[in-house]
Amino acid sequence: MILSIGYTKVFEKSANSVVCLAVLWTLLVKGNSVIIVRPDDTEVRVGDSTYLNCSISDASAKVTWYHYSVGKTSSRIVFLRDRVREPYDKRFRAEMNSSTGSFNLVISKANLEDAGKYVCEDGGSAASEVAQVIVLEGDPTCQSNIDASGFVGPNDCGLKKDVISMSCRVNFKGNVPPKLQWMRVNGSNSFVINESLLTCSSSDPIGSIACNYTAVSDIDFDGSHFACQTNASRNVLYRCSTEVVKIYYEMETKIPIAKTVGDEVKCYANTNAPDCNYEWIQFDGVNKQTISQSSGLTIEKIGQYECEARCKVKHKGCLFTAMLFNASAKASLNYWMIMAIIAILVIVVGLLLCIFFLVKKMHPISNRKAAPRSSPTKKRSLIGKRRQRKLSELSISDETVGRKTRDLTAPSPVKIRTEFIVDNLSYKNEFEHIETIEVNANSVISGIALLNRKLYVACENCSNIKAYDSESLKYDSKASLDMKNFLTNPLDIASSILIKRLYVADLPNKESQCRLKSLDVTGKVMSHWFVDDKECRLSVYESNVIVCLPNRNQVIEYSPQGEEVFRFKLSPGIGFLKPWHAIKVSESKYAVSHKVPLSSEHRLSIVETFEKTEVGLHASKTSPVRVAYTTTPQTCGMNVPISLVGLPGSEDYIFVADYLNNRILLLHTDKNTCEVLIRDGRIKNLKSYGCIKHHPLRMCSDVFSGRMFVAQGDANLKTGIVSIFKKKDDSRVSSFEKHDAVSENPSYAKAIAHVNTIKTETIPIITGITLLSNKLYIAYKKCSIIEVYNNVSSTFDFDRNLETRDVGLLLDPFDIASSETSKCLYVLDMPSDQSFHWHIKMLDINGNLLKNWYLDDYECRLSVYRSNVIVCLPNKQQIVEYSDEGWKVCKVSLTKDERFDKLWHAIKLHKSRYVVSHRVPQSDEHQVSILEIYGTADNYSVVFATSPVICGLNTPISLVNDRKGRILVAENLNNRVLLIDPDSKTCEVILRDGRLKNLKSRCIIQNLPVRMCLDETEEILVIASGGSALETGVISSFKIRDTTK
Repeated sequence: MILSIGYTKVFEKSANSVVCLAVLWTLLVKGNSVIIVRPDDTEVRVGDSTYLNCSISDASAKVTWYHYSVGKTSSRIVFLRDRVREPYDKRFRAEMNSSTGSFNLVISKANLEDAGKYVCEDGGSAASEVAQVIVLEGDPTCQSNIDASGFVGPNDCGLKKDVISMSCRVNFKGNVPPKLQWMRVNGSNSFVINESLLTCSSSDPIGSIACNYTAVSDIDFDGSHFACQTNASRNVLYRCSTEVVKIYYEMETKIPIAKTVGDEVKCYANTNAPDCNYEWIQFDGVNKQTISQSSGLTIEKIGQYECEARCKVKHKGCLFTAMLFNASAKASLNYWMIMAIIAILVIVVGLLLCIFFLVKKMHPISNRKAAPRSSPTKKRSLIGKRRQRKLSELSISDETVGRKTRDLTAPSPVKIRTEFIVDNLSYKNEFEHIETIEVNANSVISGIALLNRKLYVACENCSNIKAYDSESLKYDSKASLDMKNFLTNPLDIASSILIKRLYVADLPNKESQCRLKSLDVTGKVMSHWFVDDKECRLSVYESNVIVCLPNRNQVIEYSPQGEEVFRFKLSPGIGFLKPWHAIKVSESKYAVSHKVPLSSEHRLSIVETFEKTEVGLHASKTSPVRVAYTTTPQTCGMNVPISLVGLPGSEDYIFVADYLNNRILLLHTDKNTCEVLIRDGRIKNLKSYGCIKHHPLRMCSDVFSGRMFVAQGDANLKTGIVSIFKKKDDSRVSSFEKHDAVSENPSYAKAIAHVNTIKTETIPIITGITLLSNKLYIAYKKCSIIEVYNNVSSTFDFDRNLETRDVGLLLDPFDIASSETSKCLYVLDMPSDQSFHWHIKMLDINGNLLKNWYLDDYECRLSVYRSNVIVCLPNKQQIVEYSDEGWKVCKVSLTKDERFDKLWHAIKLHKSRYVVSHRVPQSDEHQVSILEIYGTADNYSVVFATSPVICGLNTPISLVNDRKGRILVAENLNNRVLLIDPDSKTCEVILRDGRLKNLKSRCIIQNLPVRMCLDETEEILVIASGGSALETGVISSFKIRDTTK
């Protein structure tokens, strides 16, 4: 009875109380004393003092201290029968307390002979405990390649990539070496360096130990010093330090695009290095000359100016920055006077016109000639003819005209009905935003999970897991898990409701394997095991955890104890390249989001396991899985589907977080349809209940409350928030649909409406379209005929149809462009021998060959600027401009620019600016960039580039610009057309994805756009969709009306 009560009380206390339980059990059962305070290992410097603890449960018992010298097997008695024995009695003493049973041994003025093993023995029960004493000859000594001025040597103009190496050594005597620890100290902040990064070597038992540390210098090192110390032994530290590190690094510099003659400019070095000398260089188009050697400059001539800043770093002159801009002539006083006079004249003429039309409206008869009188019958017949003619022009029946429109003498304005962009108007499952939790403004959220009505949030490089109440959304400090000693860098987190477990994927520093940990709700590690990949994503099916290994193209299912249940490999041969996430939707089906090899396409596939093979048999000819379902470009377009969530109890509904497209999708795998639940919040003036402003990283759903939790942000945005969405009420949906439609871009100055569609059935694949003199020219793959349609009526023009006048003139046209200036066509033709030298053929409107020249690349794309043709060379990463005579006007090479990978299309805005759509290296991101050319083609700068903050692009295959400098982008895999305004840095959708379910709008694209062109009046936009993937050719025309005119 007594033991049961004592056991319950001790179990509720800390781990140290378990010792008391053992003492209680021993006293009641055995009746002997035990050692309850054990001596600890200690480190002491020669000449310093230290002590060893030892306490027993029975204060009346006798304690004996023994000393084993280093390397000796025999012992000597230090303390026996309440006194210290010789020769230890001169510097040793015992501190005894009969009430607590403590017999502590104190060592004063320690020397090397005091090192060794000390044993505390209880004379009553013969129990003993051991402690090691390590004697240091002195403090540790530090050596590094950091000199007294803070430089790391050898140094080549800046320390940002230099290697800092340092070593710490200490001499000692003892059976075990002391533990050394490196840390970086910056003011009052200190950062302990992981032991796995140190290289230590020692000579036992008597000798020295050295620990080396090597690191690549970083900006964070500036103003810091490194310290080496022994492990804290009763708060006594022995340490040494290096010199303070000084890092000279480059800072961001704002480069002016243009200046005017007479302006004063100043050159600043984009570095924190001192002692900088400046040199101004002017380029007038022919020669370069140095004009000043000071930081300030007054512009005196038109031309190109460049400033170089050379700063001394460790007695070396290092070039840190180049300031470059163009100077133009300043407008004179006469110019401004002329402009002011013109403005006044325009205002006066405008006022006169307003007065004229106002008077004409008030007195309509006064401006007409007197007409002879006619009979009433004749007059009514005349009015009837006018009325009938007017109605026929407006295509309005007689019944639709009310009594109030009988006054047909006054001209009635024609109202053109325009449709704005409506995104998923009829969709009943759209989610609305409820609340947003700001988790961490400086960290990226790596995982979220729901368990026991708590939302658990993990962040990169954070050792704690925050918990929030899933109902009130308030931070719960008690439920939060502080995993300081067990968690380093969580990559993902998942939860199992059945067994009340959290699964965490952790990547320790400098390791190539993830460590999976199974935790209970208190943070206790129940089990852990390693996974052979440095990137892994988690999901849970019942109590098992599903692990996706992107770099190994594998999916593994583990039990809660870490036992492997099933594993399958996703090979590129069946369409898998890099899996993003995997979930299990049924006993035999897994859903995987992944890349497609040799493509920019991303998909979601359902993999079905039709045989459960043993681990290790996957190299057999029979594959353990088969693809049961996969999305296609006809279903939906995704760009980095980073997170998946299944609907419990159903394998046909899957939620997808579309990362770069900034939206949440719902896939109906049984119906092969796609719906948008939460839309892209980057679209200009978006009116919606729920939208995502940042990138969705992770998501989870609460099946009880029907809410969706979406973690947003990334390393570039430097934000960590969780947004909560809930399905809209049906009452709100119905009342909402009674009003005006949701407009994705109501402020867009152009209203667009579908005009006509041309379906080409004989030759399916369209390779190019262009407009010339109100005629639409269409080129097809492997066809020598260029068809011509009337752009107004969309009818086939047999008279203007271009058949090759010469045999073999066109073999396989790949693109086509036209020039209104020279009234000619440019056709990109692929030769029959499949060589890498393609032809550009210049034709007149009758199909006669005017010019012909070669290109040193394949898969080229064309566009026209005035009479010049712009050629985009994707594989050589070049943009070449040719004159109508075939001469090279300009050549821009982007091969050495790390921001450009594969080019899709290029157009020219004006004299010195080109627009190029391209892929970003080592990324799934696509961009549209504007290049500013300075003097020569090799000298350029990127003055504008889209980013995931502005819009998410996926294969921007075709570009067109208008007179206002705005860019229309046809996205192939996203199946839409965007309008990008570089000045306001906004993105608007003008033609939307027609694959979305129940989309009510005529302004959509059903197939994938491949080519696009705009007529010279900027009122007709023609889009060719289809391509090789769909094996179809459809041309749609849209009429645009600019409402700002």
